[in-house]
Amino acid sequence: MKFVLTICVLLITLISFSENTEKVILINEQSLPLNLNEYTYTFLTKKQDASIEYVLKKEFQSTPSGLNIGLNDKIYWIKYELSNPTNKINICYLFYPYNHINKINVYSIYNDSIVFIKAAGTFYPQNDRFFVRHGYSIPLGLKPGLTTIILEVEHLYLPLRGAAFLLTEQQLLKTTIETQTLLSFWQGIMIFVLLLSIVLYIILKIKSILYYFFLNFGILLFINAEMGNFFLLFNSDSLDFIINIKQLANIIVLFALPLFINEITSISKVHPRLWKIIILSLSIGPVLWLICLVPSVKQTHFLYYTTLYFILYSAVIFILILYLTFAAYIKKYRNALAVFIIYLFYFTAGFVNLILPNLGLLDSGLMIYDSFIYSSLFEIIAFMILIGHEILLVYNQRSILLEKEKNHQTEIIRAIVDSQEKERNKVGRELHDTIGANIVVIKQQVDRTNILLINLIERTIESVRKLSHGLVTPLIKDDDFIDEIEELCNLLSDANIDIQSHFHNWTRFENSLKATHLYRIVQELLQNAIKHSSASYVLIQFIMNDDNELTVMYEDNGTGFNYENEYNNHGLGLINIANRVKLIDSTIIYDTKEGGNGTTVTINVPV
Repeated sequence: MKFVLTICVLLITLISFSENTEKVILINEQSLPLNLNEYTYTFLTKKQDASIEYVLKKEFQSTPSGLNIGLNDKIYWIKYELSNPTNKINICYLFYPYNHINKINVYSIYNDSIVFIKAAGTFYPQNDRFFVRHGYSIPLGLKPGLTTIILEVEHLYLPLRGAAFLLTEQQLLKTTIETQTLLSFWQGIMIFVLLLSIVLYIILKIKSILYYFFLNFGILLFINAEMGNFFLLFNSDSLDFIINIKQLANIIVLFALPLFINEITSISKVHPRLWKIIILSLSIGPVLWLICLVPSVKQTHFLYYTTLYFILYSAVIFILILYLTFAAYIKKYRNALAVFIIYLFYFTAGFVNLILPNLGLLDSGLMIYDSFIYSSLFEIIAFMILIGHEILLVYNQRSILLEKEKNHQTEIIRAIVDSQEKERNKVGRELHDTIGANIVVIKQQVDRTNILLINLIERTIESVRKLSHGLVTPLIKDDDFIDEIEELCNLLSDANIDIQSHFHNWTRFENSLKATHLYRIVQELLQNAIKHSSASYVLIQFIMNDDNELTVMYEDNGTGFNYENEYNNHGLGLINIANRVKLIDSTIIYDTKEGGNGTTVTINVPV
């Protein structure tokens, strides 16, 4: 029995000894690069003015997860034991590949001598601006033997992502250059997509393009804040304005993402009540963001709970949109399958690179955003293809609608013209068959010796004949067009105005409908000349071109008129001409001005 107890005590002692023995890192080029998570020992305190002498008296606990701990409200002191087995100074770098850490104070202890090495973080001005864009590099000149590195990390009420690595100078340069190259390429693509999106939206006015612009703008804003590009503008950020930029970017993404997805495939119809809750809940973010603009708020737990809200709410929104896109796919909505597959990549990248690390549930690597950037590039290309498909659909639909609208307008004009023709024919026949006939009967009954009355009746009969002839639609077929035009010119000519017509290179005009409309257009032009132009001479030429197009040239020597004013004042003659020109797919050009010397009208008619 005593033997068994002795063995148990020895085992407990050995376990206890192994737990309390701090792991020492042997520094050589073969061991680097090295993730320092399993070598990390931490001491937590809420005491902001704690000195390193005070901390060294405390017990450090092994923290295999490193500093990837998510939201926190404490100050972390970290210890690393580094051993240089050579007899010369070994230069290496302690590297944190994450820019947004407020304060990092670095000390080294060698032979009980404490030396302050460096102050890093967004609260301090930084000289090493090349590296600080991607994190913080702390040079360590390790003397032979054991050196203890102590770091004070203060990042209160915010997610602390502090995965640490030990690198050689060459490895640090390589990592930084690779990260910068990938990031610069991604930023260039994003800026191009943003410019393209806003130009397309201005031209096409399609809402999905606008939402896509804001989605990518929010992502670009967030990553630049995370990677330290905004920090370079400030040099230091003691008021932690970067957190306001990140929150704003988060709000923009949360607003734009569901709206954009809904424009591509109608997820709002899958679950209308849930969709309404999502949209209404988005209003909470801007309120919290405005409160966090107050500097003093960032020194309280309000920032802690606000940040926790943004992280958890983003996770909920991402999951709900994934559910809605999948449900849309099950219901076979348009584009639902493509959107679900693309969004699944987007969702996974967001969780792996942003949400889970910020909650302290997933470690960060040496290049913390590489997978997110690759996923983002895939998302950009895939969604741009989808948007291009949507633009093509919208364009086709608009073309169909415009064609329908054009046809509808043409039908309206045709109906108006047809009704005018019917009324004119009705009035013309009434004049000819009833009034004209009655006047002829009257002429037969009057006293033939009353020459004055007989002449008056004959002039009236002639006027009625001309008027009825002008109102009734002529039956124009083939070469009858020339005869009808010449008769019209002779009918309207008198002592005050001479109207001439000429036909050049004329061929058969077999489209009787076009011929009728063209006859009415000429008739309207001549009547306007007689009523308004004070012209004494009118020439109408019909020229058949070699490209099978008829040009009608009208010229008079009248006083001219202001076409815009007359048309806008609802000049019925000009409106009738415009309607008939449109019905025969032709163009008309007026060359005239008020008080000018004559009017020229050119009409091009495809034959």
